[in-house]
Amino acid sequence: MLSDIWAAVIEGVVKILSNFKDPNFVRNVYIVMFIICGYLVWTCPCYDDTAPQTMRKEKMEKRELARLLAKKARRNELKGNNEYIKYHLNEVYRKARQREKRQKKALGDVYVV
Repeated sequence: MLSDIWAAVIEGVVKILSNFKDPNFVRNVYIVMFIICGYLVWTCPCYDDTAPQTMRKEKMEKRELARLLAKKARRNELKGNNEYIKYHLNEVYRKARQREKRQKKALGDVYVV
């Protein structure tokens, strides 16, 4: 949605600039627009999902989750409750797939501009 607004703004500026005859002025405006668009993409909260620090944090969370699941599995295995383990593993995979879909959707919005 935000990308659609910015696309419309850029399109409007390009139409206005097509009326100017001074090429230096038009070039300078394009350079400023390019810098502003780069800044907006760089500071977009969606971009932050791909930051290395965030990825490291997610890996640590996955390891911690795997460790906790293994601990639960060992406890439940002693009790003979395998259905409990399967349920929790399916929930973890479902939540991970949902998170990946949300991230792809967010990244898709960034690159539409």
